Amino acid sequence: MKMKNELFDGGENKTAELQTLQNMNSTKVERLIPTIIFMSVICVLGLIGNCLVIHVYRTKFKLSNSKCFILCLSAVDLLTCCISIPLDVSTTLDQYTFKHQVLCKVSRVFNVLGTISSSFILLCIAVDRYRKVCKPFGWQIHIKMTKILCGLAIIVGVMVSLPAAFVFGIHTFDIPEYNLTGSECSTADEMINTKFPFIYTLMFVIMFVGSIIELSVLYSLIGLKIRETST
Repeated sequence: MKMKNELFDGGENKTAELQTLQNMNSTKVERLIPTIIFMSVICVLGLIGNCLVIHVYRTKFKLSNSKCFILCLSAVDLLTCCISIPLDVSTTLDQYTFKHQVLCKVSRVFNVLGTISSSFILLCIAVDRYRKVCKPFGWQIHIKMTKILCGLAIIVGVMVSLPAAFVFGIHTFDIPEYNLTGSECSTADEMINTKFPFIYTLMFVIMFVGSIIELSVLYSLIGLKIRETST
């Protein structure tokens, strides 16, 4: 009889703890409603916009470097709108009781894949425009090379995104005021005390700063060249 009472009390405690976490999660989600609405709007607009871009460029424009780059960029952005943003929204809806390990990892992998691939394509577009405007009589990126660069952008994105499947996952954290333990989609518990998250983040910082510098330099040179030719 005593064993039954202990089991019953333990079950009641677990139910009460879960109820508390769910209440905390509901409160957190209410605060994040503007963010969720914004992400949802971006997702819908991105779906419509990228579908239109792909349709127009496929049917109305002749084959060119710009067409290849823009189609590839739109395809990557469309993938982000179809997969990455909905997964981000789903993880945002569960801030304290997240248990879906695979969902978390897939979300982060596709996030990184879309970001890196899009960034690589934008850099290629900047180089292509720089060569055409500032070095019109030098070598140019031809159609075959454009297709190779687009494929390379996806490959680089996949290579950089794969480690995210190991770095991110279920992260548990203490809630001292309620003496509870919550879980969320973030840096995985097994990675918390390792250097991998720091190294991965540092790699992104270097890539981001490098991309910003390169884009700024290239478009500044393009702007100066256009200004020179117009005066």
